Amino acid sequence: MKDLYIISAGAARGLIEATCEEFSARRQLTPAKEFAAVGTTFDRARQAMSVHERCDLVALTPDLLQRLTGEFPGRIAPAGTLGFTPTCLACRQGVEPVDIATVDALRRAISETDAIFTGDLRQSTIGRHTVHLLASLGLDPLATPEVVEFPGGAQAVAAMAATEKSVLAIAQLTEIRLHPSAVLVGSLPAEFYLATEYVLGVVDDSPAAWDYAALLTGVSRQETRRQCGFNPR
Repeated sequence: MKDLYIISAGAARGLIEATCEEFSARRQLTPAKEFAAVGTTFDRARQAMSVHERCDLVALTPDLLQRLTGEFPGRIAPAGTLGFTPTCLACRQGVEPVDIATVDALRRAISETDAIFTGDLRQSTIGRHTVHLLASLGLDPLATPEVVEFPGGAQAVAAMAATEKSVLAIAQLTEIRLHPSAVLVGSLPAEFYLATEYVLGVVDDSPAAWDYAALLTGVSRQETRRQCGFNPR
């Protein structure tokens, strides 16, 4: 039997994977973890709670946690913030990083690449922001460059290693940090800068979830959060 069920946005995967094994061993728990794009995570948590399937801890954006709390009054309690992670561009190792410091430089970099790899254009934070970004830059997402969507940003970053195309991945920093083979190009210029906050919610007052949330958000894991791509602001 699993003792701690976690349903989390993919942006928090690196942090959870970096801390869950130690916590579970110390508490002698057996965890179960699900990760997906944040919209998919919301749908999955709602489905689990609707049928009273085990779901002890959720990691979502504040607006989606508030929606979930509104749908299930009295069953979810806020359990702190993991911090903010910026949307960034990444490229493969061995490829010289492009200049994206200004809007014109960003437009040029994207227009000169063969493809943009990103998350689900409807369900993921970075996928929706990619659509907004390309439209704002005057670039047709259905034309050049090709936009290839994956379930989440982490999968988009990982897929760069398997293609010979000139590719840029648009993903959150926490997703890029999952793949040491990817090279961080940088965050988007100020006009398109997006840093997304992820927060925790404890379901049905699970004691194990409260303890793990306290670990994830506590001072002792501040450096771990930073290394995984979360910042306080």
